[in-house]
Amino acid sequence: MCQQWRLFLVAFLMRYCALQRLRQRQEQLNAARLELENLLSDRKVELADMETLKSHVEDLRNLLEDSSLAERKSFIKSFIREVRVTGTEVLLSYNIPLSAGAASQDTLVVPSTVQYGGQ
Repeated sequence: MCQQWRLFLVAFLMRYCALQRLRQRQEQLNAARLELENLLSDRKVELADMETLKSHVEDLRNLLEDSSLAERKSFIKSFIREVRVTGTEVLLSYNIPLSAGAASQDTLVVPSTVQYGGQ
């Protein structure tokens, strides 16, 4: 009887310790999840109002109009990653400089008046 009681107590203590470790790990994971949620919620981007945006676009337009061809090319190369021409479509991959690392792609149809697609 004493041997069975010891086996029972050992098994009980092992399960109890395992349960305690699982609870502790669950608390750690919940804390990590909350920290990540806070970090992600802090990354929200505040958009400028339309008047500010129009002002910046107008300033940029004036700057580019007064720039040399080399300066214009350099500006375009600063955010255009790739231009891929396939038949009558152009795939334009670019990074917007104001949003760190945000990449985007647009597909445009080349007008029928363009005979060689710029190549």
